Amino acid sequence: MTSNTVHKNLQEERDKIRFDVNELSELFFGSAQDLKTFLRFQEQMDNDPVQQHNPDFCNLSRQEKMSEYIKKLHNYHGKFDFNSEDAFLLAFQFFNDPLVTSLHQAMFIPCLKILTTQKQYDKW
Repeated sequence: MTSNTVHKNLQEERDKIRFDVNELSELFFGSAQDLKTFLRFQEQMDNDPVQQHNPDFCNLSRQEKMSEYIKKLHNYHGKFDFNSEDAFLLAFQFFNDPLVTSLHQAMFIPCLKILTTQKQYDKW
């Protein structure tokens, strides 16, 4: 089964759905705009060779895992400006490990935004 193939049982269940999936998705994501943002991020992540799933990830050493993880985060940051709130929150949906920069993103950057001048913020 390829990644683009849906198992027949799952497809049968999907065919039984009697509600608007898009409407439910908008509710789940908070709004139509938030759903569009997620789908835009998802499309870019799905088509990026750096972000592709590595089936051998579990067999890598800790150092190799961290190296691969940092490459993915760096790539993600370059694509989406990881300092934006949307990009930071959506990262939790795209990465299967806890974000190693979570504390930095959730506490350090907001503190800088609140407590510094623009010149100081730009520097840090």
